[in-house]
Amino acid sequence: MSQLEEQLKRIGILESAGVVSKQAADFTRYAASVFCDRDYDSDSLETFITHLAMASQRAINKDAEAGYDEAVLESLKEEEGYQAALEIRDSLLEHCDIEFSDSERQFLLVHILNLLS
Repeated sequence: MSQLEEQLKRIGILESAGVVSKQAADFTRYAASVFCDRDYDSDSLETFITHLAMASQRAINKDAEAGYDEAVLESLKEEEGYQAALEIRDSLLEHCDIEFSDSERQFLLVHILNLLS
C-alpha cells in the first residue's frame, strides 16, 4: 500500500467513526495528496496528517487549543527550515475554507518543521 493510500485510509477511518466531519476529512485528503508526493519520514507524516484532521475539526468546532508561549515561537524562527515550513503551511491553508486559530496554525507549523527535519 502506498503512503498516500495509507493516509487516505486513516482519514476515512476518522471520518466514518465521526471523529472528523466530511469538510475536515476532505481538506486533510487534499493535504495528504500534496505531502505524500514527497519523501518524508512515514511516522512524521502520519502524525502530521492525523494532527491536521483533528486540528481541522477543532477549527470547524471553534474549539481553541492553547498555543506556544512567545519564547518557544521565537526559538522556532531560528530552526533550519522555518521559512520553508511557514511557506508550506501558508500555501496549504490557502486551499482551505476552514479558518484556523493562531494556535492551530502554530501547531501545524511545528508539524511541518518536523517533516522537513
